[in-house]
Amino acid sequence: MADSSAPRSVTERGERRVVVTGIGAVTPLGNDARTTWDCMKAGRSGIRRITSFDPSRVDAKIAVRQPLRRALLLHPGIDLDDASRVELETELNVKTAETIEGLGGIVSWTAVPNFRTLGPRLGPKVNEVKAALAVIDGGALRQ
Repeated sequence: MADSSAPRSVTERGERRVVVTGIGAVTPLGNDARTTWDCMKAGRSGIRRITSFDPSRVDAKIAVRQPLRRALLLHPGIDLDDASRVELETELNVKTAETIEGLGGIVSWTAVPNFRTLGPRLGPKVNEVKAALAVIDGGALRQ
């Protein structure tokens, strides 16, 4: 007859169950298992020689770079053919390289007064300066 004081369930025995519902991978070749596998089958390597800094101060001479989802390319006056775009995507280790026309929508500029400097000089008129700067396009001031 079994000992009634012995643990009977998985939880009572201190064991845990694991259920695998899918696989994933974040590797230098891709951010998912499918992309990683496709790159491996195509012979791509996620390991490269270190070129972005002088590797003499570290023991490792190779490094792994995590892939980027996308890169934004701003190249005024230069047309990129498909081969150049693919080479850039491979070298940058990026899934998609998008050409953009400018920084609008990505970067915004605003003008903010230095109140510590202007306050003592302008006194109560500093609020007028603040209001005037609030309506000015910061991008226009940058130029």
